[in-house]
Amino acid sequence: MTPEELQAHFRQRLELRIKALESIFPPNQPLINESCLGGLIEFLHKLSGAAGLYGFNLLSAHAKEAESTALDWQQNLSQAGINRHTQNDVQAILSKHLKDLHQMMQSEHQAFTK
Repeated sequence: MTPEELQAHFRQRLELRIKALESIFPPNQPLINESCLGGLIEFLHKLSGAAGLYGFNLLSAHAKEAESTALDWQQNLSQAGINRHTQNDVQAILSKHLKDLHQMMQSEHQAFTK
């Protein structure tokens, strides 16, 4: 397959990835739920790798940054005595990353379907 064909294949599958992200983090939800963290980290890791493999470097970088934030939050949750204010800050940052990522994925998908 040519690089263009690979990118077209990735864009075709973006709708499924958008739905997967929405099932973990609905677009109208203000903050990510702690109970979804494990599935979210796995999703972001796979998205980052796939996006990078298909040449969507910006999308890959955003997914990797969101994954890193989620991993930091997960690590902080496991530590006793974590400051609730710090948790809320990380949760808000992660939620912002996810909203930006959702918008990027939708833009790529819409560009493909036009």
